[in-house]
Amino acid sequence: MHGGGDQGAGATVEQAPDDIESLEAQLAAHEGELLGAGLELPETVLQTRASEGRNIETAVGTTNEEGERCTRVCELASTICELRDHICGLSERRGRPTRYQRACERAELDCDFAEQACDDCEQ
Repeated sequence: MHGGGDQGAGATVEQAPDDIESLEAQLAAHEGELLGAGLELPETVLQTRASEGRNIETAVGTTNEEGERCTRVCELASTICELRDHICGLSERRGRPTRYQRACERAELDCDFAEQACDDCEQ
């Protein structure tokens, strides 16, 4: 996955019951943190966020040093990918209802994007 060995220092997947609303809210919050780190999310994720009335603007990073920003991005990547695993597993167990499948696809996009951003930081 990534080279950062101490991931998870600040970001964790909340241990929520299989409540898709809670899981989607966690995913949206982590997307917001990626925006806060100065990253531009994939267009399909931005469209979903806009339809939910959520912020789609890339913000000025919250950390002053690139190393801190990269550490945060990699922590978020790890957390988002854990959340993806949970959401997609839940979708499978529930027989892939439309809402669950859409949440899984969104989480997969977020995970791929965040992992790539982390990899780009580490290069």
